[in-house]
Amino acid sequence: MTAASPAPASAAPRPDWRLVVGFAALTILIHFLTNGAYGYFRDELYFIACGRHLAWGYVDLPPMVALVARLSHAAMGDSLFAIRFFRRFATRFPP
Repeated sequence: MTAASPAPASAAPRPDWRLVVGFAALTILIHFLTNGAYGYFRDELYFIACGRHLAWGYVDLPPMVALVARLSHAAMGDSLFAIRFFRRFATRFPP
């Protein structure tokens, strides 16, 4: 006669997704509130320039970075908030 094997006691606990999303939303809010505390960083100016001159590839960055810069410029204009908007969501909610 065989006995049913019990569930392993060392199963990894599942994360509480409400807590994870809450912390991600809190960090996004903090970044949005402090977004204008300093000016453009030199990399951001480079991304804007690459967004104005799209190419299939660049030596030091993938083409998606320039495309996102172009889309943020088209959607929200030239501002610190616009250039940093999509980056905040990409770093807080990775796929």
